[in-house]
Amino acid sequence: MNGKLFKPKLLYRKRISKMLEGIFEAPLFFLLSSIGYGKTTAVKTFLSSKKNLRYVWFSLSTGESDELWMWQKFCHSLEDISLELSNRFAEYGLPKNAVDLDRIISILKKNVTERTVIVIDDYHENKSEYMNRLITCIAGERVSNLHIVLISRSIPEIPIEELILKGLCIELSQDKFEFNKEETIELFVQNGFLLSPKEQELLVKNTDGWAAAIYLALLKYAEDKTVEDISNVTRLVKTAIYDKFDRETQQILLKLSHLDSFTLDGAVFVTGEKKAGRLVSKIKGNNCFIRYDNKSGTYFLHAIFKTVLLELFNTADMDKAALFSRCGDWCAKCGRHIEAVDFYHRAGCYERILDIFELPGAAELIDKAPNIIISAFNSIDKETKLSRPMAYITYIYSYQVAIDAEEGAKLLYEAKAIYEADDKLVDKEQILGGSPLRKVFFNLIVYL
Repeated sequence: MNGKLFKPKLLYRKRISKMLEGIFEAPLFFLLSSIGYGKTTAVKTFLSSKKNLRYVWFSLSTGESDELWMWQKFCHSLEDISLELSNRFAEYGLPKNAVDLDRIISILKKNVTERTVIVIDDYHENKSEYMNRLITCIAGERVSNLHIVLISRSIPEIPIEELILKGLCIELSQDKFEFNKEETIELFVQNGFLLSPKEQELLVKNTDGWAAAIYLALLKYAEDKTVEDISNVTRLVKTAIYDKFDRETQQILLKLSHLDSFTLDGAVFVTGEKKAGRLVSKIKGNNCFIRYDNKSGTYFLHAIFKTVLLELFNTADMDKAALFSRCGDWCAKCGRHIEAVDFYHRAGCYERILDIFELPGAAELIDKAPNIIISAFNSIDKETKLSRPMAYITYIYSYQVAIDAEEGAKLLYEAKAIYEADDKLVDKEQILGGSPLRKVFFNLIVYL
């Protein structure tokens, strides 16, 4: 690293913890504020301090557009509190009607027997109206022992005001999270900096209660003992944090910026740097911009830091396709095949996508993330798809069953005609009907 990073002591704000006790006073607890107000850190710290409490943390991904894939990831996160709950939610799928909702509520009432909190972070990324309906329904049912926390930068399509009036929801707004003057000054005092009255007034004016700005101002003050206008937080994150790292560390961080979370082994694999794990641990120990989750054993980049890194990545002189390919390899190695397909698509590694579709269970992937899978296959040229008949037929089969039977039949007719006319096709009998299941599959198109 080029410059020594100052490791600040964080300020415990008792009043925030007291307000967060409201989580247990209503079925739904809604936190609303812009980025950088410490919502996520405050809730995690609060819940971690509680005994006899089960809680699960689910973060929505940036640009989340595939609601079925989102649901599958949400179900997987529930394994932390109940494997049966996770499996049954995944089995029934995202509830889309009253019958589905009743079934989900029944499952919750049966399986949630201890005090349980489900946190959904970055809920502003949710694009599913069905998820909004589910949250509203759960709140209305007052499921015993269950409390849901939504953390968002914007108001979701959920009747928050109506739920508040009915006593089913408590909202904690941005102004409650803002640092007041006393807290801002106390943070500096706690870290050994006694500001002059003039510096105090300038600091409070410049940061305006924004936790991220105050934290960055503290780092800046530790370096040069000045309180400046830090309204451009993105620039300050770059100068106060990113620029302090040597080029090797910067490159490692840029490569990790596309992962929602990662283990130390994953960091080493994706970056190709043996020292990546050690560097991540060191950075995490020195500031709040890399977080570690004890339950999952994974690391996360803070949203502000991630935003800056992604902006820098876009202009970085780096082999981006090679990086996405390594990300795909890591996900595939971990059995995270949908994420692998997404990365391979971005890398243009279409043969790797077809490799995945030759694996057992590949036909189920389109059910879990149709947008990701269809988009990837639409990007593969027809010749390449036809050159891998087992993978291509598996895709067509899953597309026909899960998405569009008529269009799937057309694709199958076309593929079958090409394969039947190809005298050099290896394993031709197996491809065209070597198993009873495939024979039935090909025969079905006659009736579609």
